[in-house]
Amino acid sequence: MNVNRSSGRLYRFPNRQEVSPVEYKIYEERETGMNGHWWGEIYLDSALRLREDKNYIMEFEDGRKGRCVVKRLSNRVINGTPSRYMYRFTGLGILGDEFPID
Repeated sequence: MNVNRSSGRLYRFPNRQEVSPVEYKIYEERETGMNGHWWGEIYLDSALRLREDKNYIMEFEDGRKGRCVVKRLSNRVINGTPSRYMYRFTGLGILGDEFPID
């Protein structure tokens, strides 16, 4: 399993409108072939709250992108910052160099 930390960007799906820069930690399990499982945590670069009933696109520092869903982790805020919530994301497909198809 690979684990990486860095900064990236979060977009709305399917219109690809940028929501916020993010700090992330991603966990990846690579399976045989092109499929794999990926998930992790993100902190938004602002006090914005995400809608948990929507799909998003994560773009990672290395240029890979993928569709995901997010869920706010209850009572997980960064100390010393106003309402900056931590979210868990779960990938909905493979990671690639192109924006996921609508």
